[in-house]
Amino acid sequence: MKELYEIKFFPHETVDIKDKDKTNEKIVREVINEFGDESKVLKKQKLLVYFGMFPSGEDFPLKVLGTVKAKGTTEYDEFIKEVINKESEKIDNLETFKYLIYLSKNIRTCDNKKYKIFTIAHELQHVLQYLGYSCLHEKHSVLFRYFILTKSNIFELPKEQDAIRKAKIINYRIFGKRDVDNFIDEKIQKSREDIEKLYWENVKSIDLNIEYDLESRVKEFWRNYEGGIKESAKRLRGKIEPELNERAFLDAYEAFLIDCKKLRRVEPGDPGSLR
Repeated sequence: MKELYEIKFFPHETVDIKDKDKTNEKIVREVINEFGDESKVLKKQKLLVYFGMFPSGEDFPLKVLGTVKAKGTTEYDEFIKEVINKESEKIDNLETFKYLIYLSKNIRTCDNKKYKIFTIAHELQHVLQYLGYSCLHEKHSVLFRYFILTKSNIFELPKEQDAIRKAKIINYRIFGKRDVDNFIDEKIQKSREDIEKLYWENVKSIDLNIEYDLESRVKEFWRNYEGGIKESAKRLRGKIEPELNERAFLDAYEAFLIDCKKLRRVEPGDPGSLR
């Protein structure tokens, strides 16, 4: 079977980093193979796994260790503008890929393979989620922005739980349960920030013996939070200068209304388009 995915690296780095990239490429290929039957699906995707130059953090355009963007979405266009273009390095043939996984410099340069795999497998699972049922991504985007808006635990969201779960499974397959569990406990103990500790606590709490139905969980979350989402959208529409998180939430909700209106029943009181 011809593999359509590719792995690229931001050029002009030190010899030490270039040596690490040989290992990084091997790890990506190993992780994809560990997806079992789903690896065949991943290999058929026009997917670019790109190790960039930006570290994660509040002072950089990239806020996370890794992220996946789908071509044709507003998120993709904004990411190209805010991250890729600021690297001042054009990615060859970027327009030919449907999905872009961007991995931060933190992942590119770290020496811990388990740490790398937790991010790489997580983002690969997000690619598989894009191939799921209609409006899953749009609903998740709204829920994600709503959780940020309300300062809720984003790691509890179904797509995040599903991706964290898969990353844990992949690490178990490669290293074994005991070794990975010890690693997770160590990360919890050494976490310097609350959000980091919260992430690793969520990783530890996931029971792999319990099946996880992503579609039903997304529907359940949507039922539970749709009322609050509509109320928040209605309230923020009248705000003259929404804050950054508020604008991001409104944009995500508007995209959901536009992209999914043919697949959903319009209910009384629906605020409609936010423009």
